[in-house]
Amino acid sequence: MSLLPHNAFYNASRYRNSNSIKLAGLTGGDLDIRGDSDGDTHTQTTAPTHPAISTTTATRSLSSVSSTPPPDFSSSPRTIPIRRNNRLLRNYQLSPANLRFCCSGHIVTSKDNPIPFICSIFLVLAIPAVFFGRIGVDLWYTLSPAVPIIAAYLTLLVWCSMFKTAFADPGVLPVDIDKNAVDTFPRDVSLRHTHFLSLKYCETCHIYRPPRASHCRLCNSCVDGIDHHCSFLNICIGRRNYPSFLTFCGLTVVTLAYYTAFAAVHLYQLTQDTRVSTSQSFGGALRQDPASAVVFVVAILFLIPLAFLLAYHARLTLINSTTIEQLREKAVDRARKDGELGGGGENPFVGDDSNPFSLGPVANVQWMAFRPGSNYSHARFSAVAQRDARRGGGGV
Repeated sequence: MSLLPHNAFYNASRYRNSNSIKLAGLTGGDLDIRGDSDGDTHTQTTAPTHPAISTTTATRSLSSVSSTPPPDFSSSPRTIPIRRNNRLLRNYQLSPANLRFCCSGHIVTSKDNPIPFICSIFLVLAIPAVFFGRIGVDLWYTLSPAVPIIAAYLTLLVWCSMFKTAFADPGVLPVDIDKNAVDTFPRDVSLRHTHFLSLKYCETCHIYRPPRASHCRLCNSCVDGIDHHCSFLNICIGRRNYPSFLTFCGLTVVTLAYYTAFAAVHLYQLTQDTRVSTSQSFGGALRQDPASAVVFVVAILFLIPLAFLLAYHARLTLINSTTIEQLREKAVDRARKDGELGGGGENPFVGDDSNPFSLGPVANVQWMAFRPGSNYSHARFSAVAQRDARRGGGGV
């Protein structure tokens, strides 16, 4: 028999079918814990040794303390806003990422070379300007007003999807979550009980990256669900802006095909010269309105590669994969052919059969169309920066 001291104030009870010990505070009794030879343990509360406290008082104390609910630790610790020079700071002002911010952190773009992005903006503005300035005006009267109206609607959709993709947070992960990690070895996690994935530690961001996240050296940040870094949009394509990127690619292909078709129609009308009821050669039509030929050629030049890009990402959508995972697959296959890998080295993101994230072609398309969590931001750049109140201080 072992006797707990009176000052311990614990009631320990062990159940036959449970290895857990339940502890409850007491205010007026000693505990006598005895173990029998058959393995059962009995707990007996003895009367207090203090002469002024009776057994009834101790029992009442026990019942009142036992009915008190335990403290709730589910809520987050209290935070306080961070200030600098008596002004509230936002998360983007403390971010070490290689990003530019505007409109209090609501607009995000990379600090990478902006020339490709400027060229993209010039093209999406110049081609429609030439189309509406020459082709649209003529077709309004010679064919139908619906032609330039539909073209204007498609062009507006292209602009909206482009700027939504280029200036949105792609899914940047917060930094310094595991800054004081005991070890930085990869951590294996099981996915769907069929694959084991390694969560790698990022030495730059000081976090364990979730599956499908990777560090972009151009943005100097880890991006969740990253597909690639697009220099023509000057931002990473990740979990939050990949749907709008697909929309932008699809709408651009449709709009360029529309421009090409009606530029050809306009050239044909010029060869027939319906306005003066005389016909002329194709060369004469080009001399009369070279803008139609320029729109036709430029639209064709960009339509072909963008159509291949759209087809490639449509395939990735069907198998629920990313560009980085496909490049990783090729690297693993190349290393295996060169003999650098033995029997292992299997890439868990190869094809539809072994991809743990694939749900089947139809379900993959549905998941992409209604992508869950695509509006949630980990970094929350526009939010007011907060600090754990337990660390003290509110300034920087």
